[in-house]
Amino acid sequence: MTQIGPLYRLLLLSLFASTAGVSHAQGIADEVKTWFISEYAPLWKDMNDADPERIRKYWAEDFRDHPIDMDSNIWENTTEQWQRNIERNKAEGLRGSVVVAIQVEEISDRAVLIRTIWSDYGEDGLLEDPYYCGTFIAGRFDDKWKFTNYFTVECSPE
Repeated sequence: MTQIGPLYRLLLLSLFASTAGVSHAQGIADEVKTWFISEYAPLWKDMNDADPERIRKYWAEDFRDHPIDMDSNIWENTTEQWQRNIERNKAEGLRGSVVVAIQVEEISDRAVLIRTIWSDYGEDGLLEDPYYCGTFIAGRFDDKWKFTNYFTVECSPE
């Protein structure tokens, strides 16, 4: 019987550990992707049905917003704030938004980076500039994912 040398054993152990880490990270990424697509994204599909109280529950108490066209600010996570956001979207002709692409990257066991491309549509179909990218940082709080930061970035559907 051939004995495995210590260096070879170390190589096998490190290979196994790196594979386990990849599958664990992929598990968290898949979990968050499913959560985002099945629970959060549908809340924005139709602005007439958007429920500010339900939307609020996906966000940390106060969170940082980093928009493209203005200074970063801290949002109060209130039903009234979300209602104003929904009304502003509707006033700008936005009927709804759907996610067309998503990528989730694990930062740690309790934090992820979520990159999304959304398609906006109005009464007559897609808006003139229908695509926008939203990047979220989400953390696990009491075994529930919640968004803590949001960034908008310019993008295209490719």
